[in-house]
Amino acid sequence: MAADMVEEFLRGSYVDMVNEALKGAWGDVKSRVTMKEKVSRAAFLGKLFAREFFGLLTGLTYVMFVKSVWREPEKYKHRWNFRLHRNLRYGNAKRTMLDVYTPENSDLSSSLPVLMFVHGGVWSSGDKTLFSPIGATLAHHGLIAVLVQYSLYPKVLSKDQVQELSQALTWTQDNIHQFGGDPERVHVMGHSSGAHLCGMLFWERVSRKLNASARPGVQAVDKRQPRCYIGCSGVYNIAEHYKYEIGRGVHSLSCMNPANGGPENFDAMSPELLFESLLPLIGKKKDRNSKNGELTQDKNGLEEFDWDQFAASVPPFINFASDNDITVPPTSSIKFSHLLRKLGFRSGTCVHETLAHDDFVCWVRGYKGVDNLPSHILLKDILEIVRKDDHIDSFVKAELTVTD
Repeated sequence: MAADMVEEFLRGSYVDMVNEALKGAWGDVKSRVTMKEKVSRAAFLGKLFAREFFGLLTGLTYVMFVKSVWREPEKYKHRWNFRLHRNLRYGNAKRTMLDVYTPENSDLSSSLPVLMFVHGGVWSSGDKTLFSPIGATLAHHGLIAVLVQYSLYPKVLSKDQVQELSQALTWTQDNIHQFGGDPERVHVMGHSSGAHLCGMLFWERVSRKLNASARPGVQAVDKRQPRCYIGCSGVYNIAEHYKYEIGRGVHSLSCMNPANGGPENFDAMSPELLFESLLPLIGKKKDRNSKNGELTQDKNGLEEFDWDQFAASVPPFINFASDNDITVPPTSSIKFSHLLRKLGFRSGTCVHETLAHDDFVCWVRGYKGVDNLPSHILLKDILEIVRKDDHIDSFVKAELTVTD
């Protein structure tokens, strides 16, 4: 059984990610001018590959455990009280499936708060089964957890992933009552590239509502928002993070560049820059035409509306980051929260001092699934945010908080 799980893991999305990384590395080496530069770059990238491969091998024990939780949940009822509803389809693509984790003693009348989780993986790897302890833990603490899987690069681009996640959110809001969840208390959380996709989903739903507010009668689309967004170590400005990857020397191995459509599409796939485009709307107020009482229109055909009223209707976006995270620096989250607050939206960033990049989502360690203690502080905050609206308010009152 263990060998089958490892083989499944290695045959999965990680093969595509490694292939893309190898292609990027080869192109990087070929682009060097002199032979000395080529050899030096190849040696550097070789060391990176060796380090990542070693990390992959050491992580296989973790994979064995989480796959076991997903395959045989009844074996772990002594640790987590949960039920698992697997492979529920929310879209037509092969990977568009999700798992729903519910408390063992919940029923259809429970009306429990819900957390929809979006995994990361450089837009090119990962699946819902790798995070089964997240679902089991949240259900054990009385929440409904929805773990979403989506299509990956190179089969699709990140813009397509956003559309799939939008379908997943719609499915959750339409169907979660069948599992004892409250559709009015759905929260969305993403990690790393998954947090980026959540930021893009946030933009999609905000822009849909904005268009509906400014252009009554536009095509009917789902404009519903979750109660709150939670981003863990997210990338919100693709161009800026690409510079950061260049500085680390990993840009040719990362799938971020091609998965987001190349540099010419970086701005269009950056939540920070997309929301920045709304700054000119700040202060707009409804302006009735004195003659006929109709809404006036600007030069773009947009009817006037009240920005403050609109901003108040937008759900909060809470960010978690860490000074100890070398994969995605906390400045990414801090800048995004600052911009959202400038727009009048509710947002804040909590910066941890000790969490590594994987600590945000790897809540257990090793083949025995030992508790990853650094993650417990984050878990406590997530539970409080999802359970209580007043705890959300405590995170957005201050633009920046530091913990640990």
